[in-house]
Amino acid sequence: MKQFITSVWCGANKFEHTEVTRQDEVIRQFWGFDKMAGHKSFQRFFSKFDLSKNQQVFTPLYQWFFNKLQFDNFTLDVDSTIHTRYGSQEGAKKDTIQKTGRLSHHPLMAFIADCKMVANYWQRSGDAYTSNNIESFLDDTFEKLGKKKIGLFRADSGFYDKKSI
Repeated sequence: MKQFITSVWCGANKFEHTEVTRQDEVIRQFWGFDKMAGHKSFQRFFSKFDLSKNQQVFTPLYQWFFNKLQFDNFTLDVDSTIHTRYGSQEGAKKDTIQKTGRLSHHPLMAFIADCKMVANYWQRSGDAYTSNNIESFLDDTFEKLGKKKIGLFRADSGFYDKKSI
């Protein structure tokens, strides 16, 4: 994991980019590694993660992080966007929002405006309506925030649903 995180710090945004740091002798010596893993090793490792495993790993990590912040009354912003996909991407479907007919994803995102941090992110297929599953998303977000209080909740009208209020 040290090698993978170091690669991300060095600008890697694709698995194949980890090959650059793999070839770096200074990084290998700095961490005291005998060998450096190739990008296929990272792909195999991360392919073992499913939704359940992600929840097990990231919920405590988020809780730990937000517990370290010394203030309450966060401003929670919730939004969604459309990511157009080209080629065959897992979970991509034709969007119903922009009606471009292209494959896309329509993720839900929650941000803490006060510290400019992502509080939660759910990837959804492009045919998902904006408020679809917002209650579960908010429950998951509040669980990740732990005991922190939300002073202001901001979302656009696409999220309006009597259940979520």
